Amino acid sequence: MPSAKDRFLRYVTIDTQSAYDQDVIPSTKKQFDLAKVLVKELTELGLQDASLDENCYMMATLPANTTNKIPAIGFIAHMIPAGCLRYPCKTQNYPSL
Repeated sequence: MPSAKDRFLRYVTIDTQSAYDQDVIPSTKKQFDLAKVLVKELTELGLQDASLDENCYMMATLPANTTNKIPAIGFIAHMIPAGCLRYPCKTQNYPSL
């Protein structure tokens, strides 16, 4: 398994630039390129139900690693459109951070 540093360096080579002038999430189709890599890695790391929806939301669950009856941990992530970090976001119903 590659180190976290090696994975990060691979991630930053993937073009994920978004388009501020778009009113959809994700704002570009190329944002799926990184998301697909991440979903594959989540599966390889043992997370279950790793998936990617049409809006580029990634979801997965990490089951308990004990015989005790405890809930799984859920993970959800998505690509943030350009401009939503600094400007009022153009995407409807998507708050600026």
